[in-house]
Amino acid sequence: MVICDRWGMTLLQLRAPDRSQEAVSCRRTIAHYLHGRGLGPSGIGRYLCRDHSTILHYLRSPLDYWDSELIADVLRDVARRSAPSQASMRRRGGA
Repeated sequence: MVICDRWGMTLLQLRAPDRSQEAVSCRRTIAHYLHGRGLGPSGIGRYLCRDHSTILHYLRSPLDYWDSELIADVLRDVARRSAPSQASMRRRGGA
């Protein structure tokens, strides 16, 4: 996951009981990203191996500017990857 890469963390490290500032910042950013994609606190908590009340705390904590920019970059990248290419549109008989 791109967000984990920013902190140099793996998904296994992210789910571990690490309370370092880097791990918490990474989890908080991922919680905001997943919440923005429609996942609820319980689902995010299951993904991150955290209680839903911890996720609610993350979601109430504001992100700093760089974390917000990182989420925006990830969303742009996801949108770009999921948009059909011109070649696939021609194959389907579109544009």
